Amino acid sequence: MKKLSVKIKEQYKPLLFVGLISLFGFALNYYPIPLFNNIELVLGNVAFVIVAMRFGMLYSLLCALIVCISLTESTGHPFGFWLFGLEAVFIAWLRSRGWYVLYADLLFWFVLGMPLTALLLFYQIDMPEQLWFLTTIKQAFNGLVYTCLAGLVVYFFPSLFDISYQQQPRTVRTLQSQLVYASSLVISFSIITISIFVSHKVIKSQHDIIQQNIDERKHYFVHSTENYLRSYQSAIENLAIMLSNNPSYWHQGDDARQRLAFIDKFHQKYPDFLGIAVVNANQQVIYTSPGQLLEQVAQQVGEVRVTQEEFFIGAQHTQGSYLSKVFISNYLGGKPIITISQGVMLDDAAEHPYKPVLAGALDSRRFSQLVSAQLSDKMSYIITDQIGNVVFASEQLNIAPLKPIQFAAEAEYAFGKTQLVRFKVPGGESPEYFLSKAKLKNGWQAYVLVDSSSVVKKIEQEYILVFALLILAFLIAVSLAQRIGFELTQPMVFILKQLQKFDRNNKLEFAPLFRGAPQEVILLYDELQRNKTEIHEYQTELENKVAERTDELERANEKLTQLAQKDGLTGVFNRRYFDEHFGLHRKHTYRNRGNMAVMIIDLDHFKEVNDQHGHLAGDECLRVVSEIMSEEFSRETDLIARFGGEEFVLMVTQISEQNLSYKLERLRRTIAATVIYDERNQPFHVTASIGAILAPATYSDQTQDWIQLADKKLYQAKREGRNQVCIEICQSRENDSKDKSEDESAETVTLEQTS
Repeated sequence: MKKLSVKIKEQYKPLLFVGLISLFGFALNYYPIPLFNNIELVLGNVAFVIVAMRFGMLYSLLCALIVCISLTESTGHPFGFWLFGLEAVFIAWLRSRGWYVLYADLLFWFVLGMPLTALLLFYQIDMPEQLWFLTTIKQAFNGLVYTCLAGLVVYFFPSLFDISYQQQPRTVRTLQSQLVYASSLVISFSIITISIFVSHKVIKSQHDIIQQNIDERKHYFVHSTENYLRSYQSAIENLAIMLSNNPSYWHQGDDARQRLAFIDKFHQKYPDFLGIAVVNANQQVIYTSPGQLLEQVAQQVGEVRVTQEEFFIGAQHTQGSYLSKVFISNYLGGKPIITISQGVMLDDAAEHPYKPVLAGALDSRRFSQLVSAQLSDKMSYIITDQIGNVVFASEQLNIAPLKPIQFAAEAEYAFGKTQLVRFKVPGGESPEYFLSKAKLKNGWQAYVLVDSSSVVKKIEQEYILVFALLILAFLIAVSLAQRIGFELTQPMVFILKQLQKFDRNNKLEFAPLFRGAPQEVILLYDELQRNKTEIHEYQTELENKVAERTDELERANEKLTQLAQKDGLTGVFNRRYFDEHFGLHRKHTYRNRGNMAVMIIDLDHFKEVNDQHGHLAGDECLRVVSEIMSEEFSRETDLIARFGGEEFVLMVTQISEQNLSYKLERLRRTIAATVIYDERNQPFHVTASIGAILAPATYSDQTQDWIQLADKKLYQAKREGRNQVCIEICQSRENDSKDKSEDESAETVTLEQTS
């Protein structure tokens, strides 16, 4: 249960590591660093790059999805799940094949990242076309930034990320490849980071210039517009004073038009007036300039009267001139106009419900004259009236008058207060503009706009230049690192070859190191030569000692083997050896379909020998008897062992009943006839009782069965007077088929030669 608990904890370690790194990246992606408009620098993705360096594709994808949640909430676009999820899987896949993460990420952005980003921008994200290329390039830069940052973090803090449960292989790399990668990592990160901040400064400086230009143009435009309106308002006010000072102008008669003819001369001084009209207290238009205007209208509708027109009603309630909202005049060719009207004060004003009114109509398109053609090419202008309807808009904006401005998108620019906006136009949506606005004294609004593409082009050029410099610096760094790595590794490779040659040929002299090698390498080479010579001398001495010790060990092992297998007194095998090898001898006999005999030899009255002649004589007696048995049963398959005390056990295979009886009887007589001398050189004799069993090998596969029957025959011999041989002839008492199946499944047995 404890082992299972430990195993489960080990399985949770990768999830815990990935979870902590993912939460760190999740928090970082909540606060992306703004660069330009909606282009932001994302650093939280460093989390899934670190996970890809240590774990497989599944964990990397999980981490990428977690960090992209906050990125989606901060940017409002879900494309990060697709783009960065694919990037994490791609990096982890190449990392499992031994790639460095920087090289893997470079390949990803060139092959998949930038094309996929362009497709997502085109189909999924509402963005002006002029920002597509810049955003795509920036996204690749962003990817390289957080990849380099992840590589540097792991490089400078290896102990934090050297985890035993990582899934990625621990690749052993050459010094040269490590130098190349480290140089590429540092140089790439430095150039990209510097380029981002330099670009940031360039963008900010461009914005400051634009802001200054817009402010200057805005003030100039507002001032010009107010002066323009003021001049025409003053003209109407002055003309109204002239009309009020001479009541005869308002008398009806045939010569009324002649009395008001001075208005035509006045009109010529202010040509921007499309027309000037005089309306009497009865709301009847009595005079227009030009005169044919009144005649044309009279022919169409008869008597021309005004009722609820804004310019007439507004003039009734103001002391000064009244500026109307922009509207379309049906009497002036359907043009968008504004009117400046002024009430005329007469002595008989109390007798009438309305004051007479003098009104002048201005063409709203005349406001284009307020800016020069050169300034109009660089900037665009908009004027709106009191209620926000467009009075005038530069032609390139394609905004219709008399309608309120409709913003398709509006965002705060990252480095200032200037707004970046787009308008809804009949053909779709306009490009993005930097916009600044000001309010006129009469309640109108003036807007000054600059097309953001001018800034974007400069930023694109900046990024392209930096990208080219990055590639150039990367190639230089790789070449330089390759050269440095070669200069460092070439002497080491040479030293390694010399050491290998030394090991093969046992040469005591090394080839001289080539010129140009670093001093540290030369000192290392000299020290290796000295150490290698000492090691060679020590190794030779050690080999001689090992050979000597090996001979001694072999002799000692041989003695130990003999002690483990043979009786130390008699030199025959011991009982343990007999028990271990009985089965082998029996199986060998069974394969040959033969008989085998087991005999127990016991020396008669051996205790009396020890008591009368001493224990040394007893030991000599045992040695003599064992020699006699070894001479009598000298075949390689004969097994003689001391069974304990004065008893011996003997196993003989492939022997007939007659031969066994003959050999045992001869052994008994030989033992009885042999003269043995004690330590006092006094002779004595000893006899032996022998119990034996002769049976087929199938009799039993248990040693104990054979020994028990032989032991019974031994006691029979002792009961019958000792110094006798008793043999039991038996047949197989077990099922032959059982023993046969056992032997057929056993391996071939090779009997050891007994000595």
